[in-house]
Amino acid sequence: MADGPAAATGGLDLVGVSHDYGSRRAVDDISFSVAPGEILGLLGPSGCGKSTTLRIAAGLEDLQRGEVRIGGRIVAGARVNIPTERRHVGMVFQDHALFPHLSVAANIAFGLSHLPAAGQRDRAAFWAGRLGLGGHLDAYPHQLSGGEQQRVALARALAPEPRVMLLDEPFSSLDSRLRDQIRDETVVVLKQAGTATLLVTHDPDEAMRMGDRIAIMQAGRIEQLDTPARVYARPGTPFAARFLSETNEIRGRIAAGRLDTPFGAVAAAGIAEGSPAVLMFRPEALQENAGGLALTVERALALGPYRRLDLAGAGLRLAARLPPGPLPAAGTTLNFGLNREYCFVFPVA
Repeated sequence: MADGPAAATGGLDLVGVSHDYGSRRAVDDISFSVAPGEILGLLGPSGCGKSTTLRIAAGLEDLQRGEVRIGGRIVAGARVNIPTERRHVGMVFQDHALFPHLSVAANIAFGLSHLPAAGQRDRAAFWAGRLGLGGHLDAYPHQLSGGEQQRVALARALAPEPRVMLLDEPFSSLDSRLRDQIRDETVVVLKQAGTATLLVTHDPDEAMRMGDRIAIMQAGRIEQLDTPARVYARPGTPFAARFLSETNEIRGRIAAGRLDTPFGAVAAAGIAEGSPAVLMFRPEALQENAGGLALTVERALALGPYRRLDLAGAGLRLAARLPPGPLPAAGTTLNFGLNREYCFVFPVA
């Protein structure tokens, strides 16, 4: 669920925004705020409306219903539609869109025509230095690595000192190790600049790694908006639970306010007696316990910081994520308990 009607934050506010493509509702009455210095990860599958939301905020799509504010000022509404170039937004996309015939310095300075030439050079040098590009000012995009090109795109977006930064899948073309490094560097720079940032991504790890809060989006609506820790540990809907990471699921019916499972009864407050329900829990909620449920190891994998076990027993097939250690052989029987702090029960529609 969304966090209610947005109040002006001095950053970015969307209030009751909806958008249709023909008969299809792409964005459905969403409201949220991004404060200065905050990074909000807008997370969801392809086609859920997240990029349309970003384009509406940027002014690249005309607002159909609702209101967009930047810095507390209405930039799009019933009688207002301020063009993109006057909204004080910076944008970085998956395609870095650098000008191949311009140097790094000229690319960074591209949006600084309001400054004298000396001011443009100084500002470009400043942001190049902040992003580790100080030795590349005279280079051209084809002479740079993918990570360096990404830094140039970010420097170009930050150089005009925008109120709001809009990032649309900006790191997806980088390899995994470089992607983590550039993500972390980007967070530091955006925090230091105090820029309100909307990050659109389909990658849960990216949203949790970078976002102060995460808005999970499905079919044009925001299903849940909260901190990464709370969204992960207390998902508001089955979709939110499944989208953030792998889940185990056990189905049954509510009796006396509880759902009976092979691990014992689990409290299910708020779900009607006799209703079908599903217990969901992440693989790390399964913990070895000598007095717990006996399960057979079908496969065991060492995945660096943890072990993943595929388990079967009691009519269930489950995945466990355990700390590093020796891998049990296939066919081994182990006993597991369930950490109830990481369990969530939802009604089944």
